Amino acid sequence: MKILIIGSTKSKESKLLKEEADKRNHSVEIIPLSKLIFKGQKKLMIFTPNGLDIKNFEAILFRAISKHVIEAKIIARYMKDKKRIVIDEILAKRNYEYHKFFMHSQLWAKNIPQPSTFFALNLNTIKKAVDELNPPFIVKHIKEMHGQGNFRFDSQEQLLDFFKNKNHLGKYLIQEWYSSKYYYRTIILGNKVLGAIERLSLHCKNRPKIPLNQRSKKASLSSDLEKISLKATQAMGIELAGLDIMPDNKGHLRLLEINRSPQFKRFSQVTGLNIAKEIIKYIEGKVI
Repeated sequence: MKILIIGSTKSKESKLLKEEADKRNHSVEIIPLSKLIFKGQKKLMIFTPNGLDIKNFEAILFRAISKHVIEAKIIARYMKDKKRIVIDEILAKRNYEYHKFFMHSQLWAKNIPQPSTFFALNLNTIKKAVDELNPPFIVKHIKEMHGQGNFRFDSQEQLLDFFKNKNHLGKYLIQEWYSSKYYYRTIILGNKVLGAIERLSLHCKNRPKIPLNQRSKKASLSSDLEKISLKATQAMGIELAGLDIMPDNKGHLRLLEINRSPQFKRFSQVTGLNIAKEIIKYIEGKVI
């Protein structure tokens, strides 16, 4: 099988996927989305930098697309129309947008427990919103992934100072803070939770300074953790995802966010699970 991975050629996860695909006698090419060529003359055509129409690939796996979601949707629909395998297939449909608050709104509609979350477009509405929360506050960029663009503020004054920068307005959401020192990361593929790890929270007080390789450990997959993971991904229609789930101050699990393109190298190291192999096998299973 010829597989096209849309993502960075430097990505450790993409390299692991290619290694596993090679072992199973597949041909894999990794191409950043920004290097594809879009052409329209009576019909749409999409080419690799070498001039190969991507329809020559039997399967396409999307990794890094957060800055090019619309373009990824165009590619996904193009490949779906050509009867190719598309992971995630949600990209070929019309209801996927990468915006964290939009995602939260869809999940609330499905009764998925989440933190209290606020999104405001001007400073005055932010002032009104934060009156409902006690500090500290967690602030997250609506588009960034892997913890980038995340902040903790210990007072309303710090929070409002941050949003006095007009460039921050409409680009960040505000969430209530939980005192737990850890959160769970689960990885879901299809309708199966592959496993779970426990990770030290970025925002816990007095966070111990320990080496990166000691900040995660294998976690048992409780029925509650499995249930919330599957319910959330099924609600969003996402096939491959990494979920961050945290106990609130009463010990109840709350979904923090869903990452459609999860990193999994350390997850594999901690759990002993070969996630790259599972993904390639999943693609194989979609061959008609």
